[in-house]
Amino acid sequence: MSAQIIEFPMDRIKPVSVSIARTTRQARLAAETTQRVSYFRVAMFWLLVVGLIYVMLSSTFGAGQSAQATNTAPAVSQIGEFKYITVMQGDTMWSIASRYAPEQDAWTFISDVKALNNLSDSLLSPGQRLALPTN
Repeated sequence: MSAQIIEFPMDRIKPVSVSIARTTRQARLAAETTQRVSYFRVAMFWLLVVGLIYVMLSSTFGAGQSAQATNTAPAVSQIGEFKYITVMQGDTMWSIASRYAPEQDAWTFISDVKALNNLSDSLLSPGQRLALPTN
């Protein structure tokens, strides 16, 4: 048996440490990029959650304004005396006007109630106390 010498082109051989270092560096860069994307996704998720919670709470607690009787509004000085009621489930300004002032114009009564209670709109919440004009 005879030995053969095989020549191998040396320009195609890279030192082992350089190829391992390059592979490790590429892997580290890919891992950091993936981690940055993950942090971004987590941050965007929590921003969305906090925004939704804010919208839900502001619409829940902002819709029902508390009723406060005051004598500072000009319409209130014309109203005179008033009495308090508690808003029940399903009550609207229109139903309250037809129940407590059937002989009076409903639109006038509703505007008087809004002025007396410092309400900016006609939304009511169950349990809300309203001052109603008695005249």
